[in-house]
Amino acid sequence: LTWDTMAPLKQFFFYDRNFAPLRDQMVASLEECGGLAAVELKEDLLDDLKGNNRAGGGLPTYLYKSAKIRQALDEVAEGEIFLFTDVDIQFFEPIHGIVEDCMAS
Repeated sequence: LTWDTMAPLKQFFFYDRNFAPLRDQMVASLEECGGLAAVELKEDLLDDLKGNNRAGGGLPTYLYKSAKIRQALDEVAEGEIFLFTDVDIQFFEPIHGIVEDCMAS
């Protein structure tokens, strides 16, 4: 199979309203480089993590992230490649080829 014939690559991430501009920039960068159509965004917008009220750090965030990674593992098929990212990243080219090359090595 090639990326052209495979299901979209799932990208899991979460954020709160304070990080929404970073989320928007990340998604915009994915769209601008032509990679958004091949990605299924699996995002959680959080209201409150009952700690520092931010999705940027602290024990509540780390506990949520651990649970979210476990949920992602349960949601994908065995052998399925997926991404789990923070929202403070940017894409400069479509990622399927890069991920495919990394997973093949």
